[in-house]
Amino acid sequence: MNGSLLVSQGQNHESGVVINGSAHVWGRSISDPKCLTTGTRITVTSRGTLRFSHLDKDELVRLLAWTTGQIALETETISEAADIFNRYNQKQIISSFRLGDQRLSGLFDLNRPDIFVQAARSIAGARVREDAHHFYLE
Repeated sequence: MNGSLLVSQGQNHESGVVINGSAHVWGRSISDPKCLTTGTRITVTSRGTLRFSHLDKDELVRLLAWTTGQIALETETISEAADIFNRYNQKQIISSFRLGDQRLSGLFDLNRPDIFVQAARSIAGARVREDAHHFYLE
């Protein structure tokens, strides 16, 4: 690694994106070392398969918005967005199954989950209940 790698884990995969510099990858399934440059994503599926893709500049900027205290939602579901907010806030967002798969796009302040909840109420028609530790979107 000669730079920075943003690593994430999903339900069926793990991935890393080179956010600056480069990284060299080798292993059992790669015969020759592969050089990954800025914007390259490597994904390891649950079966151990490696996939490589490249993010365009706009997608890379969107992916890194959290580093400036923002969250840029474009293709995420309300449930996925809630997971992102919940990583950075004590007050957690809990989404119902009815709303979980709906999509909500926009640029939000990562430290203001209440604004995201208001958007979900206005745009997705969510009913909101709240206690000291949670926002419930129904």
